[in-house]
Amino acid sequence: MRKKVRALRKPLPVKEFAKTPTAEGCFSGHLAHDCAGLKAILASSADLRERLLTTSKGTQGAVLYFANVVNLPFVSESIVGPLQRHGGRSDMEYIAQQIVHVPEYSLESDLQKVACALSDGAVAVLLAGETCVLLVPLFAMEHRPIERAIQEDILIGPHESFCESLGSNIALLRRRIATPDFKVKELTIGRRSRTTVAILYLERIAAAKLVDEMDERLRSIDIDFALGITYLADFLEDDPRSVFPTLRSTEIPVRVMAALMEGRVAVMAEGDSSALIAPTFAPEFLQASEDYFDRPMSGTFFRLIRLVGLLLSVFLPGMWIALVAFHHGIIPTPLFDSIVAGREGVPLPTVLEIFVLILAFDLIVESSTRMPTRIGQALGIVGGIILGQAAVQAGLVSPAMVIVAALTGLSIFTQPSVTFLSPLRFLKYPVLIAGSILGVFGVVWALIYILIAVTSLRSFGYPYMYPIAPFNLRGAIDVFVRVPKFMHQKRPSILASPEEMRMDTPLPRPTRRKKP
Repeated sequence: MRKKVRALRKPLPVKEFAKTPTAEGCFSGHLAHDCAGLKAILASSADLRERLLTTSKGTQGAVLYFANVVNLPFVSESIVGPLQRHGGRSDMEYIAQQIVHVPEYSLESDLQKVACALSDGAVAVLLAGETCVLLVPLFAMEHRPIERAIQEDILIGPHESFCESLGSNIALLRRRIATPDFKVKELTIGRRSRTTVAILYLERIAAAKLVDEMDERLRSIDIDFALGITYLADFLEDDPRSVFPTLRSTEIPVRVMAALMEGRVAVMAEGDSSALIAPTFAPEFLQASEDYFDRPMSGTFFRLIRLVGLLLSVFLPGMWIALVAFHHGIIPTPLFDSIVAGREGVPLPTVLEIFVLILAFDLIVESSTRMPTRIGQALGIVGGIILGQAAVQAGLVSPAMVIVAALTGLSIFTQPSVTFLSPLRFLKYPVLIAGSILGVFGVVWALIYILIAVTSLRSFGYPYMYPIAPFNLRGAIDVFVRVPKFMHQKRPSILASPEEMRMDTPLPRPTRRKKP
């Protein structure tokens, strides 16, 4: 028995405006068809507004915009009002230059581009008989004001920080870098989000190959949406799988300005309060912005404190386990006897004890970070003091282990860069495992492995461990010693800046009072 074949359904009727050139991507000059084509692309958008108008000469027109993202009073005063009073020529170029009162505009004949511009906060002006559309950018969304930095607190120096508005952030830098060499390149990333990204550099200071490399990497990104510049860091880094950040993230304008003055490149995006600096070298994470606003001796002292904190935060738990479990003969006898006496009645092995303590400390830090400020501070006090004391009194851990875990956790926060905290919090665990298996030899092996891994990294093609490897004496001194500013006469040689000298100030000479 033959099966009955189901008849095909009749095709749906095509709307009349779809037969016009509007459906092919261009405007036809028929006002109703052009407006219908735009509204078809932006269908189901409740905040899309269409304002029909008639000039005093009788020409029909329409103004389309999204009500929630544009400056509505400006639309009425500078666009709709002048168009209604206009009684002369109706060509779009003349209207854009002579009639509407706007600081900038563009003419566009592509339907899809006009729809994207509307989504980006532009106002579209259509006139009957015109095949191009006047686009006026009037994005007026409120943003967070310029405040003190949240993640990077500055003790000495300017306290301003970036906000989520790209225009405000660039204005902050232009106020400090008042030179025509300060250049800004803008491009759009994200098929859906269409996020504006800006490349910032100084033209006669930054190497052209560095600027071109940043531009090429950004243009090669093809994704649906970009949430911010830190979201795009994985696409920009030389080795995104590494635990170490090869691009420095900062929300302080002074730090970005200093990087630009050295010949580096910064990248910012709309909706993100951070900037990425390229290239970035690992030893720079020991340097804080206030070092250069404080006395050289104070800056040197605090840099050495940060170096000690870095070593303690990574190697202290592993070295402690290695000494107590494998090489306890190195420990002085009174100290070792005190450690043994403190461990009486503790049910956990030494390795598991220190592992649980540093894991508990990381849990307290993570939970207090996610909590509101006041609750987070209270949680840190309760977790760090009360729980530690209760654990010792209950005989679950020894007092010496609590001290080691607390010192390890506190040492991490001596680092001035939030970007560098994550690898330090992670690395102490593999070092602890190596020390618990092989003793001091395991810790040394872990140190060598970390040094090899860090030395092999690149930041935009530049060695990540510069000026340690490759070694540069002038730069290596500045890693550990905050030298006086008059000794920073040259920019880093590895950046190959066209202008190597950054100051011609002579060395200060002490004046001697003449004897009467």
